[in-house]
Amino acid sequence: MAQTQKHNLQDIRKDQKTPDPHYAEYTEKPESPQSSLREVNSEKERRPDVGYAWVVMVFGVISFFFAFSNLMVYGIFETYYLKVMFVNEKAANIAWIGTLSNMLTQSCGILAGPLAHYIGLRNVLLLSGTLGGLGFLLASFSTQIWQLTLTQGVLCGFSSSLIVNLTLLVGSSWFEKKRVSALTIISAGSTIGGLVLVPIVTNCIDRLGIGWVFRIMAITFFFFMILGAFFMRPRVNFELSKHVISLNLLKDPYLILVCLGQAFSNAGYLVPLMYFPASVMDLGLATSSSYYLVMVFCGAVLLSRITIVLANKYIGPMNMVIVSHIIVAILILSLWLPNKSITLHIAFYAIYGLFSSPMYALSPVFISGVYKTKEVGQANGLVLLCTGISTVTSTPLIGYLFDKYGNRTDYTLIIIISACFYLLSAMTLVVLRVYTRRNIPAFKHGPI
Repeated sequence: MAQTQKHNLQDIRKDQKTPDPHYAEYTEKPESPQSSLREVNSEKERRPDVGYAWVVMVFGVISFFFAFSNLMVYGIFETYYLKVMFVNEKAANIAWIGTLSNMLTQSCGILAGPLAHYIGLRNVLLLSGTLGGLGFLLASFSTQIWQLTLTQGVLCGFSSSLIVNLTLLVGSSWFEKKRVSALTIISAGSTIGGLVLVPIVTNCIDRLGIGWVFRIMAITFFFFMILGAFFMRPRVNFELSKHVISLNLLKDPYLILVCLGQAFSNAGYLVPLMYFPASVMDLGLATSSSYYLVMVFCGAVLLSRITIVLANKYIGPMNMVIVSHIIVAILILSLWLPNKSITLHIAFYAIYGLFSSPMYALSPVFISGVYKTKEVGQANGLVLLCTGISTVTSTPLIGYLFDKYGNRTDYTLIIIISACFYLLSAMTLVVLRVYTRRNIPAFKHGPI
């Protein structure tokens, strides 16, 4: 335990007079022939929080927009599969398309660092853009569930996971004082994608057909991801680890607590994500109006990202997540569980969007503020891997409980489970907060 604590303490910037701790540490070493990261030529460009940093942030938003595009509109695709394309197929078989896409997007990012070590960061981004575009293109010609599982599920999910992790890594390297704001804005790209794409995809499926929707997504995904590969360059020169996971990270209490907090939060988040639209439609809301629920939710999440940027320096990222998760648990039990009003349900969903997902935006901040730059990719990848494991284990379990004890009509049990997971996440993060105060000198005082 003592060695682990020393490991964490060494990862914090100790000398405030050093303008660029990562640069001071890594550029003294000769660049490896296998290193994927190019040193920025101008000393002015190396300065964090200014200049080229904002270009990286803009392309980070674009990367998240397209990396999560498949997930943000998957509900529309699944409705089409259930009602039009695969009417006679079991819903459980169709669900594998979205389950694999979601799981791979979250869990395969841990491979991004080793791939970038061997073939180069830019080449990994180019590969991701190509695979994702190919996945959407092949999906446009798919007529069977197994074909869509391999194309929309596996290819698109895997390519998105690499983009997400490398975007967080590059974005973290360009910001120090404004890192929380920058990473929060980058993560908002996925929410913006939901607001923009939901009405577009809905209308295009009706007018052009699902095949052309996939082809348009293939073209845009490929174009913007290839373009981003030439702009997403790190601020400093360092060599990423060739190992998928560092054993030191697996034994680090700080990272273990972050992973557990994220896993519990994700399990709680999945219940409203999957079952809230169905619960409000059971009350009489028209199916066509359910798409607008997604837009209401995305709008609320986007507002929450803006709030995080404005309130961070006064409250602290960890404090915000803890408070938000407690509020969400109370909202779920007080507004969603007991009421039978469509209006109150919609009000709940909007308020829920404000507080439901700060952990997704701020867990990269927890990581980048503590670990050395070359370890950030591994640590983020491990958090995302735990998120993916949480998704693939909790999704069928919640579905089983809903089928067996709720008879597909009573949401009481899974609503209570969702609130419990949020409370477990809050409790885990309270422990993380205490550990951070005691063991990491940079966070002894001030908002955390």
